[in-house]
Amino acid sequence: MNKSYVYRTEGDVLLNLQRSLDLMNCATRILGSGDKNLQMYVLSLVDIATELTQQSTNALDLGEQTENEHEVCND
Repeated sequence: MNKSYVYRTEGDVLLNLQRSLDLMNCATRILGSGDKNLQMYVLSLVDIATELTQQSTNALDLGEQTENEHEVCND
């Protein structure tokens, strides 16, 4: 049986994921350009993208609720 889930988060998870993708795209472009002067920034971009993705994952894990969670009776 498939369950529906609702995610209640305090932060904007989608915005963090979009920023993470933008940073990874920037890192990819730097690597593709072959510019040795800019390549020193790639690890920092990846580290920040990783942190944003982890924050989003944590927020979703903490905010996950099934659709019928409020219908459960604990008698």
